[in-house]
Amino acid sequence: MYDMILQQKKVLEDKINDAVKKYPENQLVKEWENKVNDLFSEVSTSEEPEQSQWWYDNEAEIERTLILATTHKQFDNSPIEKCSIQMPQEYADFANRYGLVEEEWIFSLQGEPNDIVFHTLDGFSAQRFHMESFFPTCELFGHGIDCWSQVLNLDESKRAPESPLRVYCKTNVTNSYLESDLTESQHKDKFIENLVLSIEDMDASLRFVGLLFLPVIRSFHIFLFVINLQHPEFVIIDNNKVDDPDGERYGQLPQIIKEYIVDYLKSQNHPKAEMFSHVMPHRLEMTWRTINNIIDCGVFTMHHMETYMGGSMNEFKARFKNESSAQDDQLVKLRTKYLYKIITHEYNVRKDYVLQKVDEFHKIPSRQRSQLLAIAKEEIHRRLHDLS
Repeated sequence: MYDMILQQKKVLEDKINDAVKKYPENQLVKEWENKVNDLFSEVSTSEEPEQSQWWYDNEAEIERTLILATTHKQFDNSPIEKCSIQMPQEYADFANRYGLVEEEWIFSLQGEPNDIVFHTLDGFSAQRFHMESFFPTCELFGHGIDCWSQVLNLDESKRAPESPLRVYCKTNVTNSYLESDLTESQHKDKFIENLVLSIEDMDASLRFVGLLFLPVIRSFHIFLFVINLQHPEFVIIDNNKVDDPDGERYGQLPQIIKEYIVDYLKSQNHPKAEMFSHVMPHRLEMTWRTINNIIDCGVFTMHHMETYMGGSMNEFKARFKNESSAQDDQLVKLRTKYLYKIITHEYNVRKDYVLQKVDEFHKIPSRQRSQLLAIAKEEIHRRLHDLS
């Protein structure tokens, strides 16, 4: 056990040393270096750590801390790790050792659907049933996208120095236009109100924002508008490859959102307001777009939010395979990855509650757990349908 910890320590130190060379002034790297030193300081002071009472008392927590320390900050803007579709190996090892991962507890339906499993200090929260929609073959609820926006915004403060500031809005910013009982003026006012609520903790003026992400839900389909404010551009990122000759999928929404954005930029005296007023919304033609997959649009959108950095298509490192069973496998892995990252995020004040419930579920005999999961697999679609 102690030898394994020392090996993990060496892996962490190598990662941090490499990051220090690349980003010597990056505050996040320094914070990680201090956390690793603190993690191992008490162990290293013991002459026989493998036999110490302290070690036995804290073994499980150290295991979990190691896993979280090496997995929960692996976004594309991280100075240490680049984003990946695969689950990190350390987390896979953790799952194999315990035979249980957090999503098993979520998908077991062993709890009330309105239990709060994600909550941040600004008051944003998500209930258990929102997370249950990460189950493979289920359509992801829009609130799952909102949780991902919350996580990505929180982690933007730790972005690499050369990374543009990316700001992620909630789905209600674009959906406000679809409230048909409002007048056009009220549509615009509601859009601006929701936009400001989404970005006020980042940069309400948008002067320092490189990319503004606007997830859209329309006719049960989820896709993405991205506003590039460094090099003015309005792109639509949509996994659906099917042609839309009559314009029913997007309608006038891109043009209307563009006009709202231009008006807001002008109200903030944004230096790119006039230049942005001349751009035309256009759709990116990614090779991995799909024809037959109508279930995973939310997962595609989350990964596009995580990986899109602007620039040419050659710079869009989503790493999706073309539509195939191999792509389906990638999407299942991403559901696991994103659910895990959300509910174990460092700013989730309900994380300890979630981990406690996971531990309690793991103590249930293996055969009984398997039976519960089998029953849940048959019931989860009905439960989510009733709650949608």
